[in-house]
Amino acid sequence: MVEKSTEGKGNGPATSYRDANVRVHTGSFRSFGGEFHVCPGRHFAVAEVQGFAALFCAAFDIHDRDGGALNAPAVEKANGFLFAAAVKPAHDVGKDMKMFIGL
Repeated sequence: MVEKSTEGKGNGPATSYRDANVRVHTGSFRSFGGEFHVCPGRHFAVAEVQGFAALFCAAFDIHDRDGGALNAPAVEKANGFLFAAAVKPAHDVGKDMKMFIGL
């Protein structure tokens, strides 16, 4: 059971997410919560990010420096794991962006 009180545990920002054994609750690491406490605004947040990405792609002409299509670069393994929240490209992407005229 997760204890939401900070009595006797200090005033750190993570104290309200610790269980009775002073371990951090596993749902605290999920971006939109987990189990019974899933964020009700998660769909709005995802739609907002997707809308911005679509607007960005529609407003800019993005291609590589040679004028060809922009291909996804190879990625480095993050600490031995292939899947991570954010991965870095193995080399410089090398892109040019121009805003479409009239936008």
